[in-house]
Amino acid sequence: MAVVRNAQASSDPEPVLFGRSRELLLVREFMRRPEHDGVPVSRPVPMLTFTGPPGSGKTALLDELAAGLEQNVPFARLDCARLGPSSPQKALAALAFQLSRPCRGYGTLEFPRLITGQLALGADLDVTRWKLARRQVEDELVAYPKISDPPQFLATLAAEVLSAVPALGNVPGVVTLGQHLPGLVVGGINALLGGRRDRGDGRKWFGHQDKGLARDPIDVLVELNHKARSAGGSQEVGEVLWAAFLADLRDGFRRGRQADRRTLNCAVLFDDVDAGLELVSGLGIAHRQRGPLAVDDPDPLTVVATSSRSALVRRLSAAGEDPVAIESAGYEDYAQRGSGRHRAGPYLVRLDDLSPEAVGTLVSALGPRLSDNRRISAMVHGFAHGHPGATRMLLDAIAEHRLDPVSLDAVLDAAVPGDGEVRVADNMVTTFLVDVAPDVVEDLVTCSAARNIDQALRLARYRPLLLGTGDRNSAVFDGTVWSRVDDAGARTMIPVLRRLLLRRLAARTEHDRADWASVHGWLRRRCEQDQDRAGELHHALALGEVEFVTRKLADLLDQVPARAWLVLLREVCAAPDAGGHALSPVERVRELTRWAPPRDLPIAPLARLIVALWTVADPFHGARYRDLDGEIAADLDDIAPYAGDGLAVLRAEADKYR
Repeated sequence: MAVVRNAQASSDPEPVLFGRSRELLLVREFMRRPEHDGVPVSRPVPMLTFTGPPGSGKTALLDELAAGLEQNVPFARLDCARLGPSSPQKALAALAFQLSRPCRGYGTLEFPRLITGQLALGADLDVTRWKLARRQVEDELVAYPKISDPPQFLATLAAEVLSAVPALGNVPGVVTLGQHLPGLVVGGINALLGGRRDRGDGRKWFGHQDKGLARDPIDVLVELNHKARSAGGSQEVGEVLWAAFLADLRDGFRRGRQADRRTLNCAVLFDDVDAGLELVSGLGIAHRQRGPLAVDDPDPLTVVATSSRSALVRRLSAAGEDPVAIESAGYEDYAQRGSGRHRAGPYLVRLDDLSPEAVGTLVSALGPRLSDNRRISAMVHGFAHGHPGATRMLLDAIAEHRLDPVSLDAVLDAAVPGDGEVRVADNMVTTFLVDVAPDVVEDLVTCSAARNIDQALRLARYRPLLLGTGDRNSAVFDGTVWSRVDDAGARTMIPVLRRLLLRRLAARTEHDRADWASVHGWLRRRCEQDQDRAGELHHALALGEVEFVTRKLADLLDQVPARAWLVLLREVCAAPDAGGHALSPVERVRELTRWAPPRDLPIAPLARLIVALWTVADPFHGARYRDLDGEIAADLDDIAPYAGDGLAVLRAEADKYR
């Protein structure tokens, strides 16, 4: 099976932008059925769940995965956000229909147990007359062998669900066939076909359900019908139908001449699984109820899901289960974590951002008319931090408006291609903060000045600056917004969203509730009180106090180890900048360091170094690294003799820029 395609061979730019080779290989690893005595066998697998903020390419990943699975491995796909109030039986019918499509090496998977349950649920029973209800269910099951096309029967039951699956919306008969048996039974020919098929096992299974039960199957089916019509019974019905669905899959993988060649599980793909937690919880419960059998005789199914609203992420993070980086993810890592309750639960994997090289490839694809692809790539990656959706929007605007030379401010203020009413910057913010109340957005703008969520929480408690409450459960502190973790382990805002909101903060005036100076000033004072040296200098630089920051760092130059001093320097120079971007990088360095006499050592070179690094860190200044690399190296050389025993460390740092 070729799950991974060569994205470069496609003329469509989307696979290049969202080509996720490592993620696709990871899916294949969790689908693999290792051999035992020369025969492929299933192994316990979790619900492989890819997490990321809006626009991080989750749906595109499933698109690419589905394209690779097509015609090679049975798979099904549902968008949980579009399921609405659909019942578990309809959703499972939709999954079974898609999995039952003929596939090389797998034949046609059949679902006799699931269809038996669906037939029993379709009857209108009067459970107060138990014997009559039993006869009604038996009458429904007598008709089962006469179903000429079981997959089409499933499609009819799941018509409204399948219409929401893009690739299946036009399946013949999904909407036009009748809702029950009359449209599917075609007399004697079907009875003859039914005589060739053994479908009796579906009924028997409900008596034992692979749990060692010894119940009458018809009684169980009558009870199932009653629960489906009772308040609160939908979840229990879903659990039984999931168990029947999985039993059909296990049986189907054991049957057929090619059973010993099925080296991969079948797959179910769930878009936006947070909207379908009730549905997938039935799968988890059905799995757990099998007990040790779930490990000894695992299901030949790999569920791949995407999560954006973070219901799963928040639930598991509270238990210490943060998403795994793609570099560390794998079956071995899962197995080490996968004892006890974790075995059937989600295995969360964080989607990577695009690398600078990938962004460079996309910029090159815009054509040779751009004057400096390297500079544009650095600017786009520096602003979007590789976020796929934001990168795509920036590149679309550059291509649409033929901006050259490219100014980041001009790109963000340009109209969205195809929509002259909306600016690119506003559209990007809306993508991240869809359905977020305006007052929450305004508070997020204020909190964007904070370096991490802990700083933002302190800021939120200072009521004059925020509209809402300082409660950690407030929408302002939603996990999808504060989804990154810095080197110190603190949660931070999505970088590109923070830059967009900081731009709005810089546009506020002194008459607004919280402008740039008031917010950064408050944070600076609080950091000083907390003896947070990096935070104090960071916010001081954001306020433009270059001389204050320079003299503080000069005092520390020979007091702390050189490596620690360089770490502090980087944290400080990562400060945001509210100033204009009219000057070139070189001119800006000279303008902001005029106060320092050239012969004042190490003050003068240190001031130039601070402004240069601050400028380089801000993509609004064009990310023209080559313009400042030489000066940064020279300034590091000049201050190195004043670093105590750190001379060699600073000279080595200078060599990186040289």
